[in-house]
Amino acid sequence: MFGFDLSLVEPYYKFSETLQECKSITLQTTDNEIYKVLQNLNSTLATLLCGKEVELKQVLELTWFQNKIKVLIKNIEPVGIKCQITNQTTIKIERDFLLLPTKEKWIEEINNNFGGYKGQIEEIIEKLYDYQDLPFVGLLLHGSSGTGKTYLMNTIAKASGLPIFKLDLSETFKREKGQVEKYIASIFLKAKENSPCFFLIDQIEAFAPCYESSNSSFSDLDRAVLYTLIESIDEIANVNSFDYFSEQNEQKTIYLLATTEYPQSVSKEIRECGRIDFDLEIQIPQPQQRIEILNCILKWMGLRLHNNQNEENILKTNSNTSQKIIEKTHSFVGSDLKTVCDLSSQKQILLQKENTQGNKNENGKILNLTTFLNQLEEYIPSSVQNCEWISPNISGDTKFDDLGGMDSVIQTLKTAVLTSLKSPEKFDQMGIEAPRGVLIYGKPGSGKTKLVQAIANESSLNLVSVKCSEILSKVLGRSEERISQVFLQASAASPCILFLDHIETIAAKRQKDSSEQVADRILTCLLTEMDGISKRGNFLVVGVTDRIQALDEAILRPGRFDLHIKIPDLDSKGRLEILLKKTKKMPLEKNAKEYLDKLAKDIDGFSGADIESMCKEAAYFCMRRDLENGFISIDDLEKAKQKIQYLKHKIEKKESKK
Repeated sequence: MFGFDLSLVEPYYKFSETLQECKSITLQTTDNEIYKVLQNLNSTLATLLCGKEVELKQVLELTWFQNKIKVLIKNIEPVGIKCQITNQTTIKIERDFLLLPTKEKWIEEINNNFGGYKGQIEEIIEKLYDYQDLPFVGLLLHGSSGTGKTYLMNTIAKASGLPIFKLDLSETFKREKGQVEKYIASIFLKAKENSPCFFLIDQIEAFAPCYESSNSSFSDLDRAVLYTLIESIDEIANVNSFDYFSEQNEQKTIYLLATTEYPQSVSKEIRECGRIDFDLEIQIPQPQQRIEILNCILKWMGLRLHNNQNEENILKTNSNTSQKIIEKTHSFVGSDLKTVCDLSSQKQILLQKENTQGNKNENGKILNLTTFLNQLEEYIPSSVQNCEWISPNISGDTKFDDLGGMDSVIQTLKTAVLTSLKSPEKFDQMGIEAPRGVLIYGKPGSGKTKLVQAIANESSLNLVSVKCSEILSKVLGRSEERISQVFLQASAASPCILFLDHIETIAAKRQKDSSEQVADRILTCLLTEMDGISKRGNFLVVGVTDRIQALDEAILRPGRFDLHIKIPDLDSKGRLEILLKKTKKMPLEKNAKEYLDKLAKDIDGFSGADIESMCKEAAYFCMRRDLENGFISIDDLEKAKQKIQYLKHKIEKKESKK
């Protein structure tokens, strides 16, 4: 409540005998505090405004404490003419309640400031609109750190145009016990007096923690804050329906939006019916969402990505650029993209300072694409920064077209992986369950990892890549903890592919020897996590191994790794296909190109990796012979073939002695 001093109200105008007397006037304001002030002044307003010329729909400006108060003249008598307030004028004060904008306008305003989540935004606005006739609506936004929960919450409230009240964590708990509860209650009271409005609570788990009666960590302050919050909500939400819909009721809807990273840590009592009824997960963005988010961030920062080809917006006009960014941003959230933009901008400023002859930018801030892509390469997304055993990506830009001799394998994978994640309903139509795990096995160098690279790049899905050997830890229980963390990360990034490289290191056959109990516990943890995939998110586990015989039978059962795909040994046709792909950009003599068909038949037993190594060796022989203008000859290819054959024989001989 504002203080008020009549002596500070500016006395108004002299009475004019030429204007008709105003019999009654209704003043309207949307501000609750101004409404209270004018109500207190109602008996003296006619005197203070005596002589003021007024007309219908005019905005009347009063001076109060050197501040301007604006009120609307809603009704006036007589109507249609200018008239003058006298001491006898009856003055009424009304409070007008703000209305929500139209759905379309509200959604458009939010999407302009928060990219990538159109579906979720529409769902939230639909929900708020459906319940706008109730005294209270509660919605919980939850998701991984950095996904933009708080920013979305603030954007929704700001775009509504309604008053906003916040329960700030630091502002609340800097008070002493007893004062904290009073402060919370006072904020709710202000919100009630200024309804309709938005009430925002960030990190609600701090105000309403989940507890058990035996949990000693739940302090008296925690309990007091929780019940103050519940009582404040109930006081608003449980208004008698007859009173709420009556014309005399001055309380309108309070829209409570809350955020949390840990929904399981929020009290069940606060999430009961009539309090915070609804929740929505803000997931780690999918590839196209990341491009939309990046566009929004660049717009907010006043930056434009530039590729030195004078294109206006390369993220919209150049699909190759978008694809490059998508491939480098697996598991990235909005805060990661914002950080990369900041770092790239800072780096570019330093480079421009070093370049004294740099051209001035006359078209706004331009961010060099190369600088941005290089920064993406160096940056580790926040979700895996503390998990050295998890990689947000696997190196390589391999596509299915780059793989030779794998046509049938590729077709099987397209059906199993892409269809199960993007169109799972297709499996329902066939009356079968979509696979949750795919095991790819074959000899070393057969192209298993490149196949997974191709899956990730072709699917445009999030990828969580794990080197299983790095999961293992000497600390008791740490390995199991890391496995659980891997599956949590995959769940947060879903729909995604979880790639487990060398899975035999964590899924080896169980031994009777008691010294192998650690390995057994790790396997048990992995089996438990795989059994819970269907409940935790839409993601597919792709395991890769050179030694399928080393895997425990339990991991191979249906429901875990449903699909087993063997990378077959290459036949001459497959070897020729790989040779042609690997030498496509290499300078071959004409007779050397014709020799490839014969060479493919001569290298029986070579894997894809062997053929790639042979091509590189042939290039090295050529460079040693003629560094400047050399073309790879048949002799270079023969020498390379013999060298790889010798190395393979040496390795096989060493393996046979083990």
